[in-house]
Amino acid sequence: MPVAMSMQIEYDPAKARLNRQKYGVGLEVAAVIFATPSVQWTSLR
Repeated sequence: MPVAMSMQIEYDPAKARLNRQKYGVGLEVAAVIFATPSVQWTSLR
């Protein structure tokens, strides 16, 4: 059953800087990833 969800992202410059240092990905990239439709399925294992 498809489910649509929306997410609101708040920008915190200090946290964005820490995340970029820690994970190598800025909030700008993460926002695009979360805004992109994705497909998920249940594992048959």
